[in-house]
Amino acid sequence: MLLRSITKHVTEQNWFAVFIDFLIVVVGVFIGIQVANWNETRQQQSLTAHYLQRITDDLEANILDAEQRVVYFSQTRSHGLAALSALSALGEPSEPSEPLGKQFIIDVYQASQALPRQFDNESYAEVNSIGAQVAIADVDIRMRLSTYFRSIQASVNNLTTIMPYRESIRSIMPYQAQKAVRDNCDDVMGVNQYFQHIITLPTSCEINLSRKDVDTAVKAILDAAIQDELTRQVSDLDTKLSSLQIFKDRTTLMIDYLRGLD
Repeated sequence: MLLRSITKHVTEQNWFAVFIDFLIVVVGVFIGIQVANWNETRQQQSLTAHYLQRITDDLEANILDAEQRVVYFSQTRSHGLAALSALSALGEPSEPSEPLGKQFIIDVYQASQALPRQFDNESYAEVNSIGAQVAIADVDIRMRLSTYFRSIQASVNNLTTIMPYRESIRSIMPYQAQKAVRDNCDDVMGVNQYFQHIITLPTSCEINLSRKDVDTAVKAILDAAIQDELTRQVSDLDTKLSSLQIFKDRTTLMIDYLRGLD
């Protein structure tokens, strides 16, 4: 229709009308481009908001996970310190083992517990898989997210490290003694609102072992001279607790930043 009108006006040499027709074409194209750009921007903003909300949810879940790990590692550390205290009170390993009993076996075993699971970064991994610049157009936001995930990597790596003590104690302690601890002092399991496992150690427990089995287990532990490895285990738990605090602080700052974008 418009083409016909332009042709007619050109034939009639009605240049003013031609100009008006041309102006209509230009304005129409401009409006079409603007509408397309607006729609693309709206879709990009919606996609960015979607991923930022998911990442924020993951980080909030990770804060709860970190708090739960603080409890678990603190309990494990307490058992390690109790076992070290009992060993220090003994003096030389060659001395009689009568002062050491069921609680010592519990402490030695529980000090070897580990929680090497990874934190949740599924949403951020998905952003990178489809292209960060596609999912999150804002360069500043992308840089802040990248810096955050790089900054916590050392802490996360430390949290998943397992010291040799765990393997050592579970190799030298008689199976009957280990089973007695697992049967009566095993992890206490739960689930939080993010469907994460909440794992703690029981605050107190008793094990069913005969005096002979207790003496056998204590002797095996003392003969293995585990004090150095146990000391390293407790030291590593100190580092893990410090790493968790760093992780929580940086993650809280990142959550505050993402919430402030709304």
